[in-house]
Amino acid sequence: MQITAIVRLEVKPESMDAISATMREAIDVASAKPDCAMIDVTLAANDDPVMYLYEKWSSQDALDAHVASDFMQDLLGKLPGWLTAPPQVTIARTLQNEPVEG
Repeated sequence: MQITAIVRLEVKPESMDAISATMREAIDVASAKPDCAMIDVTLAANDDPVMYLYEKWSSQDALDAHVASDFMQDLLGKLPGWLTAPPQVTIARTLQNEPVEG
């Protein structure tokens, strides 16, 4: 079952350059994985220091393997120094994969 991870990051303004560079690298790393259907990192349109990550993975196991990778563990270790609050993570199922009832 395909799943989507939606992550909201409240970034310290002085950390925006560092986290942006790392997120560009994260896009390349995730995109190279066959189980990653899509990854996008967006910035708040109102110029608030907020990032949103949207990732689609073939399964929860695929996402878990990605999060457990050395690259992601290194990135997760850096986040507390770059953020003003813990990441807000939502894991969602894709509606198209849900059975039609009734």
